[in-house]
Amino acid sequence: MEKGNVPIWKWIVPLIAILLLFSIMPDLSYAKSNNNGQQSSSIKPCIGNASYHVENNDVGNESVNLRTASKLIERWLSCKQARQFKLEALAPSKYDEETFEIKPGPGQHITISGSSTSALLMGWNWYLKYVAHANISLTGEQLDLPKKLPLPEKTIQRHANVDNRFALNDTDEGYTDPYEDWGYWERKIDVLAAHGINEVLVYPGTEAVFQKTFEEFGYSASEMRDWIPSPAHQPWWLLQNLSGYPSPIPQSVIDKRAKLGKKIADRLRDLGMTPVFPGYHGIVPFEFEEKNPGANIVPQGTYHRFTQPDWLDPTNKLYPKVAKAFYKNQSELFGDSSMYKMDLLHEGGKAGNVDIGDASKAVQDALEEAHPKATWAILGWHSNPLPETIDAVDKDKVLVLDGISERSSAKDREKDWDGTPYAFGTIWNFGGPYKHGS
Repeated sequence: MEKGNVPIWKWIVPLIAILLLFSIMPDLSYAKSNNNGQQSSSIKPCIGNASYHVENNDVGNESVNLRTASKLIERWLSCKQARQFKLEALAPSKYDEETFEIKPGPGQHITISGSSTSALLMGWNWYLKYVAHANISLTGEQLDLPKKLPLPEKTIQRHANVDNRFALNDTDEGYTDPYEDWGYWERKIDVLAAHGINEVLVYPGTEAVFQKTFEEFGYSASEMRDWIPSPAHQPWWLLQNLSGYPSPIPQSVIDKRAKLGKKIADRLRDLGMTPVFPGYHGIVPFEFEEKNPGANIVPQGTYHRFTQPDWLDPTNKLYPKVAKAFYKNQSELFGDSSMYKMDLLHEGGKAGNVDIGDASKAVQDALEEAHPKATWAILGWHSNPLPETIDAVDKDKVLVLDGISERSSAKDREKDWDGTPYAFGTIWNFGGPYKHGS
């Protein structure tokens, strides 16, 4: 992992190791679009086996999935254009960093190779931007490409110089896409993959994890629906800022989002990206101690007049039981991951009679028990992570996602976080509703 004053992602400066929050975006079509954002009728999806641009039906290796890379390309280009690319896998062991290579040939083909699926797709996007002068972004695309694509003049090779290329802040889900469907997410994932992102925060479906978990601790499905907020407010629920707002969430929404979360996680894995799920840091529904005698609960009060979830002391004997159930249900719904995002006492939470260092250690231990060697991702935000947390945890298994690198207070992150690995980043425009920097 990269720390300190590392050089920036050589591929595209704004996208390195950055914590992204994207503005509200239109649901644009794939391939060529007209000015109204409608797909051109001349673009037909490729039919049949995609092996025409995968050497000898080669599927790649453990690090490179040529099949899913070729399918992504087909979602954006016409068949005739897609078939001009020849995709190959580079042996990761030969490179110190993730690498892509673009070469002319054989014949009129453009050969793109990568040491990971992420690197390969970044190479394809690099070709589009710098050789073919096209563009793919979250807010639109310009794919006015000739039927015969231009060959690069020479071999192009680029290397990644950061390992963690993380996308999406917690509040992206609330500001940008709380009610979007799979079509929106498929396009969004494609764009992130094409820009070299390899870790993506996944919130859809988390409400189902909480519902299943706390049904094991005395709550009915209806009680959980009263406590779980609507999708537009769930980021602040998971940050322990609010609950049950604005009204009970329908079961149909919970079920629908669980299916969406599974599709998102599966697609990310197919493209060599890590789905980053919420971890469990102790938030519980109200009256937990009445239903579970012996629990040590710290009420959190209100946050800007919103009622905050209660906090179960992670050093209490009941915490590891809840955490075990949470991670079990999460894995059953979405599969496992190697990175989990959670913040302890975000934005002034109340510790009560709980030692923060001991609580932080207990949270990390529960994650380690469920997912050995997993990384705990924490948002770098004002006083978060707390110094007591940094002092107590195994720093080698933590990644701080700096959300305010542009602030004057962010002068020495090595000192601020005592050498904890971190990703340089910011939250762009707070989702779009405010002026930049507000």
